[in-house]
Amino acid sequence: MDLAELEWTFVDQEGHSLSVGQKQRANLARALMMLPDVLLMDEPTSALDPETAKRLTDTIRRLSRDKALTVVMITHRLAEAQRATDLLVVMEAGRIVEAAPTTQFFARSDNDQTRPFLKAEK
Repeated sequence: MDLAELEWTFVDQEGHSLSVGQKQRANLARALMMLPDVLLMDEPTSALDPETAKRLTDTIRRLSRDKALTVVMITHRLAEAQRATDLLVVMEAGRIVEAAPTTQFFARSDNDQTRPFLKAEK
């Protein structure tokens, strides 16, 4: 619970009484109980407001760094990917279009397929 930044009182609460953000953090806490080496997250912030999404992303980033946890996160939000990743892989139709360190990708993508996404995000 501490790792997912949840109060211990959440342990005794019914799931339906939690907010969407609290449910996402509870799911993260449940996954972390297994002490995984790799955590696969598919759109973990899709149902969250921007502030809650940022807090969850920051938590995931901290856990990755502090616990040497490899996190594979699927997201369609470029700002989230930029904030949360070290390596970015862009896929289209199940194929890798581009893979690069995140800072390099956002500094200068020379890929014809990914450039439009970067321009749209700005």
